[in-house]
Amino acid sequence: MKTILRASAVCILFAGSAVALTGERMPEIPLDKMTTAQRSVAESIMSGPRKRMSGPFNTWLRSPELADRLQKVGEYVRFNTSLDKRVNEMAILMTAQAWGSTYEWYAHAPLAVKAGLDPAIVTALGAGRKPDNMKDDEAIVWEFTTQLRRDHGVDDAAMHARWKNSANRASWASSQ
Repeated sequence: MKTILRASAVCILFAGSAVALTGERMPEIPLDKMTTAQRSVAESIMSGPRKRMSGPFNTWLRSPELADRLQKVGEYVRFNTSLDKRVNEMAILMTAQAWGSTYEWYAHAPLAVKAGLDPAIVTALGAGRKPDNMKDDEAIVWEFTTQLRRDHGVDDAAMHARWKNSANRASWASSQ
């Protein structure tokens, strides 16, 4: 009986996930049904570096002002960072794994590999393990991101390693 109840619970969980992922939980707003403010944000997203409406944007559009602010922060962090795309995607994957964000993981794992992150590193991150054979910049991002998530801060060594290895070397040099 317990086995049947467990199997039923798992089936319900998967069915609920499928409904959420297909958008039936919060139906997509067609462009022609959007308010002027919603359409403005949607057009901004689609004409930007993402080129499409996916992920959280359909939900965010319920509050166009919030959607616009959040999508601009996300665009800046993802596309205008000083980090190499490979390690930026690595940090995104680490965060997705830590928070159990399945959508974010499946959206960014292929992008990480495309950006040059070793698939073995992606696999290790997905399993919640410290990857073997990381490049220096990957090890720095792993340590920095791990400390920030685990300790809610980073020690001086991790902070200094991050700045010494970043594109912001001029900022680092002037702060010494």
